[in-house]
This record gives sequence, structure tokens and C-alpha cells, in this order.
Amino acid sequence: FSLANCYFDYTIILYVTQQGPETEVIETKSKRRFAARCRTKLNVGNFFTGATIVINSFQFHIVDYNDSATRDALAHLHETTLAIVHGSSLSSLGKIITAISGFGFTITKLQTVTVTRPTQNILSNAGITIPTGPAAFLVLLRPDAVQQWQKLRSRFDNPDEVFGSASVEAAREEIDHIFGSDIMQQTSALTNKNSSLCLIKSHAVAAGNAGAIIQQLSDHLNVTAVEQVHLSKEDALEFLTCYRGVLPQFGSQVEAIYAAPSIAVEVNDAAEDVDVVGALRQIAGPYDVTCAKCLAPDSIRARFGVDNVHNAVHVTDLPTDGKIETNFFFRVLKT
Repeated sequence: FSLANCYFDYTIILYVTQQGPETEVIETKSKRRFAARCRTKLNVGNFFTGATIVINSFQFHIVDYNDSATRDALAHLHETTLAIVHGSSLSSLGKIITAISGFGFTITKLQTVTVTRPTQNILSNAGITIPTGPAAFLVLLRPDAVQQWQKLRSRFDNPDEVFGSASVEAAREEIDHIFGSDIMQQTSALTNKNSSLCLIKSHAVAAGNAGAIIQQLSDHLNVTAVEQVHLSKEDALEFLTCYRGVLPQFGSQVEAIYAAPSIAVEVNDAAEDVDVVGALRQIAGPYDVTCAKCLAPDSIRARFGVDNVHNAVHVTDLPTDGKIETNFFFRVLKT
């Protein structure tokens, strides 16, 4: 857990009861209770090394298991594998993500990068060969992740364009090598005046709807970048600050984009006369979910929105904001 760039150590206890899961947070050094035991929507699947979870509006970054007993009990549930989607299969990234979710995987990392010759050199050091051009890098988590991903990727139309780690040891080395390198400081985003942002809110990601939303965008617009992000509360406030006094339930709107991972999507069109922001807003549908269901039943908000806070997506509102919003997610957050 961090506050103003200061980091504190806490022990989080998850209780699994007949009434449902509960959490308690203890200060590791003083052994004092930081957050009393209470009901939670979190479950065992949320507690893995590298995860960020929110309890009582506080964000906690999980760095390790608390003890060997916990590690022995949970480590086999948290096996990871590397996946890379490239070539023509990238146009079906949404469908692939939907298949990943349906197969019981949790996506812990997702980022598109434009692979260049220097990028290829970094990848070759990990024994990975893919062509230059855009590619999506994912880390997938579930029991028996390596074998299950190999099983799933073999069912895709072009399995040669969907990479999977060959073993648990290889996956660990590949993930450490790639996500610890400069590759993840890159992006395929263009962040120019023809860009617009679609932020898939955390509730839609948690519900397994991100793939369908990305595919709906891909079917109508040119998707140029996709990245899973877990905003801090401060970053969420900074991003939405221009909407303060405009958005109803502003505090709840902020929490809706930092409570769990969201997915940022850039859409872009090279043609100067194309209104990308307007086209994206039309696909998203009216902000009010009830109105969306009546007026635009095939829109993203009508299909996946729950209420006016959990309305599936945030999209760029004004043409002048497209470059600003995509730059925030695909460049500023990396600095």
C-alpha cells in the first residue's frame, strides 16, 4: 500500500465463509488492525502476486504470499503463461479475449506494441520470433495455465499467429524478460488529433465483457492500441477532474475506473475528414443506460451498461480531447 510515494507493509487476510468472503487488513510491523473484518466482493482469484486490490477505497499492491502455507495453498492456482497475438489475428483480438475469459483465464497484463527490429532483438533473447508490426502481449493466469493456453490457441483460425509459452519455466523467464524490458515502455498508440479514447470500465472488464467491446470497436473503427491499466485513485481523479461538476455522482464515477483494472483502447483514422470522436460516441451510445437501451439497443452501453455509473465505457467527448485523453493513458502513465 502506498501514500504520497511512501510505501507501507500490510497483511491482508481473506476469510472464506458460508456467508461469503471477508477481508481484514493488519499493519505488518505494529500488528495493529488497519481495516476491520468486513464483507467483500473479492475472492481467492484476486489474490496473486502483482495484483492490485481495493479495500475500503484503499489500494493495496500484493507483493508476495504471507507465509509458506499460503503459498502452498494458492501457488498452483496462480500459474501464468505468456501470450502474444500478432499478424492478421490482431483484428480478432476481441474475440480472442472473449475466448480467454470463457476458458477461465484472468488477464493480468495486456498491452499492444509496435514490434520493430530492436524489439525483435529483445524478443529473440527470450527465444521468441514474431514479425515486425503491431502485436498484443498478454499474461494469462489460471491453474495449469501453460497447458490450457496451448489447448485453447490450437483452436484459433491462425494458431501460428498466437504465441504461447512451452513450459512453466519458460513462461516465467519470458514474462520476466519482456515485462522487465524497455518493450513495455513502448506503445502502438498514435495519440494524434485523429485519435479518440474508449476506456472500458472495471466492472465491464470484471464481468468478462472487454473482449466483446473491443471486437465491436474493431468491427467499426480502426483500433490502434489496447492496454490494461489499474489506475491509482490520484490518477483517476486527475483524468476525470475536467468532468467535476458535470458528471453526476462524481465520486462514484472516479471509483468506477480505479476499483479494479480497466482497459484503454485508442481508435484512430488517418483520413482528415473522419469524425472519429463522433463515430466512437455513436458506437458507445447515450451516456444514460436506460436511454441507450431504448434509443440505441445495439450500442455498447445498451449491451453492457448496468447503470449510469457502471455504464460500461468512458469515451472522448470533444474532438479536441482525443489526443489529450489517449496521451494520458498511453504515454503520461508510463512516465
